[in-house]
Amino acid sequence: MDDMLPSGTMKTLLIVYHSMTGGTRQMAEAAAGGPASESTVRVRLLPAPVAQASDLLEADGYIVEEAVNGRQALALYRKHPADLIITDIAMPEMNGLELLTELTAKYANIKVIAMSGLDENLAVATLLGACETVLKPFNLDELERMVSTHLAHTGAV
Repeated sequence: MDDMLPSGTMKTLLIVYHSMTGGTRQMAEAAAGGPASESTVRVRLLPAPVAQASDLLEADGYIVEEAVNGRQALALYRKHPADLIITDIAMPEMNGLELLTELTAKYANIKVIAMSGLDENLAVATLLGACETVLKPFNLDELERMVSTHLAHTGAV
């Protein structure tokens, strides 16, 4: 996007996706040696194509975290609460609808964007409390716009 993050502002995104190879990237702030500042906005994200989305959002100034399923995403959220979660629906162990149900039941003000290749999954996600849904495949510029738009409503951008 044209408007980059203000200097000193950090935003964290978590990408949760099903991966045949697994693996989790270390959170950038942990690598930096400590917790984020009060200006940090945390966003949890589960897109496909993961690498392209990560690169694009990191270029915009976000710190990107990754998880390979809903259970791992929930554990990361509990450790580092987010202002926005973007989740895929089809994942092992705990799918995106189960993750959405768990998050909206425990965290009243949580914002979740759900992604799926099936319209019927997105309809269920809306009923479960997703603030927005995205039919895959999605446009990376559109994803970038959605993240920016939903964070603007938190007053953090």
